[in-house]
Amino acid sequence: MKTINLKEYLSNEELKYRYENAIDKEIRKRWHFLWLVQAKNYNSKQASIAVGHSKNWGQYWVNRYNEKGPSVIVIPKLRNPKWAQKKVIDQMKMDLLDRLQTRPPDEIGGGLWSGPKVVLFLKHFYNVSICRTKGWLLLKECGYSITTIRPTHRKSSKEIQNFFKI
Repeated sequence: MKTINLKEYLSNEELKYRYENAIDKEIRKRWHFLWLVQAKNYNSKQASIAVGHSKNWGQYWVNRYNEKGPSVIVIPKLRNPKWAQKKVIDQMKMDLLDRLQTRPPDEIGGGLWSGPKVVLFLKHFYNVSICRTKGWLLLKECGYSITTIRPTHRKSSKEIQNFFKI
């Protein structure tokens, strides 16, 4: 197996310190990988397997580390910068919170608020497209949830139901 030559930006002790004190588990794995390669003379495949990844993952981080230095280990690469931008800004959330106090507008179907209706609200009034899951999460962020009456068993009597009420 081909040996890897890491540029010595950091000493073995510094790599070990960063690996042992990293808070984020993915960043910790990257530092651990680099420490194994540099201090323990593991090859890329052995070190990658030791931290639970494929050999291609290890080669990728060796190349990035050699090219750009230690900063790339803690700063993630944004493949799509638009993805990192918030679609729903705080002003939209405040407007949504105000609207949740009333019934949904007729433009989005009226009735009761739900995740899909939050999605329709943002699409109709702000021209912002989000998935239904995000609509439900926004609804929960505003402190709302689906409230339904707990069903009763068809064979239970009123006396037994009253006995178990809290």
